[in-house]
Formats: sequence, structure tokens, C-alpha cells
Amino acid sequence: MGIHIKGVIKATLFSLLITFAVIFVLALLAFFTSIAENILVGCAYGAVAIGVLLGSVFVSRAVQQKALIHALLLSLIYAVVLTVISFILNGMPMFNSRLAFIVIGIFAVGFVGSVIGK
Repeated sequence: MGIHIKGVIKATLFSLLITFAVIFVLALLAFFTSIAENILVGCAYGAVAIGVLLGSVFVSRAVQQKALIHALLLSLIYAVVLTVISFILNGMPMFNSRLAFIVIGIFAVGFVGSVIGK
């Protein structure tokens, strides 16, 4: 059996949808309450982790073999899409330690999700 690209793309879209839904709720909370900005930054990282975790669990359960490869491929696509969106919103590419931390975290959470999904 090979890699199921359609399943990985569907799971990546699911992950991005979950992430954006959580960030939207955080934005509403920030607008209507007086939550500190530094708390929201941590919550945004948590939203990314939740999205990748649920997506990698989803793709790992959908495939019977090579769950780790599928989950890490999801993590790669997710990291690329998130980086492109960040570049578009920031207006210029910013490669720094924060981006490296986020990408490493995405792959680590994808790995954990593949273990949970199996």
C-alpha cells in the first residue's frame, strides 16, 4: 500500500479548519474580555497543537499501515501552509527561532497524534 495523498490533504484541511476555529474563538474572547495578549499567544500555539493532533489522529485511524508517515506528511503540509499564510500576512519572510520552534512542535505533535491514532 502506498501513501494516501487524498486522505492526508483532507486531514490537513480538517486540521487547519480546527485551528482557525479555535483562533476565531480566541479572537472573540480577546475582543469581549480583557485577556492579556501574552496569554493569547500561548493559546494560539495551543490551537496549532490541537489542530495538528486531531488531524494526525484522524489520518492515522483512516489508514491501516504507515500511520507515522501519513501523520508526518500531514505535519509537513500543515507547516508549509501555515508558513505561507504567515509570510502573506507579515509581508516578508521571517525565518527565526520562533518559526523553528513552531515547525518542530508541529512535527512532534504529529508524531504523538500518529501514536494515539493507532
